[in-house]
Amino acid sequence: MALSTEPWGRSKCTRAQLASFEEAGILRAGCWRIPAAGETTPNPREREFVCFTSHLERGLGFPTSLFFRPFCAYYGIQPSDLGPHSIEQLAIFVAFCECYLGCRPYFPLWQDLFHGRISREEAGGPMLAAGGLTFQLKSKASFFDLMLPAKAASD
Repeated sequence: MALSTEPWGRSKCTRAQLASFEEAGILRAGCWRIPAAGETTPNPREREFVCFTSHLERGLGFPTSLFFRPFCAYYGIQPSDLGPHSIEQLAIFVAFCECYLGCRPYFPLWQDLFHGRISREEAGGPMLAAGGLTFQLKSKASFFDLMLPAKAASD
C-alpha cells in the first residue's frame, strides 16, 4: 500500500455534529468553525487550533483547563498533534493532581513523571501531521520513588 503524500483528507465534520457538542457543553457557543470549502489541509486562523471530533467524543472540552493551554504553548503543539493515549495521560495527571494531591496540576511535576516521543514517517523527517507526539510515564519517575513503610510485625 502506497503512502499518501497528503496526510490530511477533507474533514467530514458537520455543523450538526459540532452543534451537538455545543449543546452538551463541550464547545462554547459560536466559538468553533468547520473547515472552509476547499480547505483540505488545516489552516487555523489566529487564536484557532485543530481538534478532532474523536477527542471531543472522549471528553476533551473547550475552553480547556488552565494546564492544557500552557502545556500546548510550551511544546509548541496543537491538540491534533497529540494521540489519544497522550490526551488520556494528561487527563489522568490532572485528576491525580486535583483529586489525590489536592493541588492544581504542576508542570514541573509533569516533566518529572513523563517523557515525550515524536513519531515520524521516516527517520529524520517531520513529525506526523496528526497524533505525532506521545507522552509516556518515565520508568524511573522520581515522584513515585518513595520508601514505603515496612509491613507491621504481627504479634
